[in-house]
Amino acid sequence: QRGGNPMVVVSHEPPRGCCDKAWSGMNIGNKHLRSFVESVMPELVFCGHVHEARGQCQLGASIVVNVGKCSEGGAVATIKEGSVDVELL
Repeated sequence: QRGGNPMVVVSHEPPRGCCDKAWSGMNIGNKHLRSFVESVMPELVFCGHVHEARGQCQLGASIVVNVGKCSEGGAVATIKEGSVDVELL
């Protein structure tokens, strides 16, 4: 129980299988982070590392956002009344 407060995870690496496909075509995300996200179900996960996989995906109840390179503009998320809205800039 989080007392009604949303949980946001910020990680350098993405979770395995979500916004983690490298130029080689391989999924190179972190399997331990994926297990954590699947068990805790944060509302939002921000990550980077795999610059070519910029975007967002759903992992269970969590939204995962790979912001890509800083030069690509980043992302903004709004969490309000249980709803998560993400905009890639």
